[in-house]
Amino acid sequence: MKLTPALRARLIKQGVSFDTKPPPVVRTPRPEMSKGEALLELHLKLHGVDLGQTEYKFSDKGKHRFDRAWPDVMFAVEIEGLTGGQGGRHQRIEGFKNDLLKYERAMLEGWTVYRCSYEMIMSGSAVRTIKKMLPDKYQ
Repeated sequence: MKLTPALRARLIKQGVSFDTKPPPVVRTPRPEMSKGEALLELHLKLHGVDLGQTEYKFSDKGKHRFDRAWPDVMFAVEIEGLTGGQGGRHQRIEGFKNDLLKYERAMLEGWTVYRCSYEMIMSGSAVRTIKKMLPDKYQ
């Protein structure tokens, strides 16, 4: 899909950034979406992909949630904040360890988890991979 100047201008008006750097870490209470989550949702819509569920609680054994999930096929997407260099939760040892425990729990429960960065979303790589991973009925 080609990003026309008119579409780009409309997206910028809606707050979508086209910088190559990830956005600065902004502490926002859930369920508000991060810029990466909002951009991924926009890409899914533009590509005609079912949006799944956001902030999906997948485990009875804790408070684990996926950024986006399609529970009936046990596929989830996690947008990693580690790549931004902004000192967010994912860059601290405890945050990283908690993420590892979350992914371990997900694997034990049979989930496929696609982990991506803000840069992968920006480039379109994330939505292309998600489309390949999801069954046709979601497209």
